[in-house]
Amino acid sequence: MPADFDRFKRAVLCQGEGDRVPLFEMGIAANVKERFLGCPVQDWADEVAFWTGAGYDYVSVAHGLHALLEPSSTLRMADGLLRDDNHPIVDAISRMGVAVHERYEAYDDPGHERVYANSAAGIITNMEEFEQFPWVTVDDFSYDQLDRAAEYLPSGVKLLPVLGYVFAGIWQLMGFENFCIALKRQPELIGRVFDRVGQLGYEVLERISRHPAVGAIGHADDIAYKTGLMIGPGYLRQYLFPGWSVTRHFATSVGCRTCFTPMANCT
Repeated sequence: MPADFDRFKRAVLCQGEGDRVPLFEMGIAANVKERFLGCPVQDWADEVAFWTGAGYDYVSVAHGLHALLEPSSTLRMADGLLRDDNHPIVDAISRMGVAVHERYEAYDDPGHERVYANSAAGIITNMEEFEQFPWVTVDDFSYDQLDRAAEYLPSGVKLLPVLGYVFAGIWQLMGFENFCIALKRQPELIGRVFDRVGQLGYEVLERISRHPAVGAIGHADDIAYKTGLMIGPGYLRQYLFPGWSVTRHFATSVGCRTCFTPMANCT
């Protein structure tokens, strides 16, 4: 069956039974894509070929802070996520993680290097570091990659830009241990960081949601473990959920749906 975004939309909006159950992922590892295609993923033609060939009704496109903080994000810097690839935030984020050489696949694979966020102290640990951090603005991002990806879309297929990483992005910038301590000791700092990151995500959403090739917005955020929430629900209600609500209402107002994925067990 050919890819068809209406199939995906019908399922997520509970508009009746479709011809098959649609597949859904917001992101897939590059090595998996390359094994499926049998060649390296080098451009948007390859990206579109993977998503549509693997049975998805859309093409996922990482954008905003999510794409900056996720080292394996789709064609992150190579495709011009920022208008200036030498923006100071690029260097700042490059010093944020810890590189680990991994080999965990079932295939005969020599392994690869993956970068994880520092769980202790990040690059924003106090108000002074927050003020000095080289924050990007909505105008620092480039949106040309949406046009380039759209050039290869088959009829009936839409783009699904993935934003989010408000909660996850903040604790990665701060370091999870430092973030948790700051919830108690530096509530003003926590509020400022949530406001800054949330506002940036909202402004990027305003830009991309009106693109004619965009069918829905993905909002990925790691807020839970396998066994439960990462922090108390009271903090999420105070700092995170109000921004999620504003995002959903705006997207709906312009006819663009949002798909939230908390990544784990939130019960």
